[in-house]
Amino acid sequence: MAGFTARSGLGLARPPVVATVLTPLERVRVDVAAHGAFDVLHRSSVEELSEDVRAREVDAVIVSVARYDTGSAARMAAMVREFPTVPA
Repeated sequence: MAGFTARSGLGLARPPVVATVLTPLERVRVDVAAHGAFDVLHRSSVEELSEDVRAREVDAVIVSVARYDTGSAARMAAMVREFPTVPA
């Protein structure tokens, strides 16, 4: 992340947004690390995460290997392959 970006039409800087799929302990650690430096969107699944990435401006994604399963592989592969656009 290269610093703050401007909000459309407002000219105000906003903190970067990081979407995550993490274990409860990892969520706590990321929240502590964020401490105002970035906003965090915690999600329960890769499917929810991909919906967020499509629906809003997300600057980074963190997916825990502990939460990643083979059922999520196709969705995650599509997100990575199609970056920076996000497939439906």
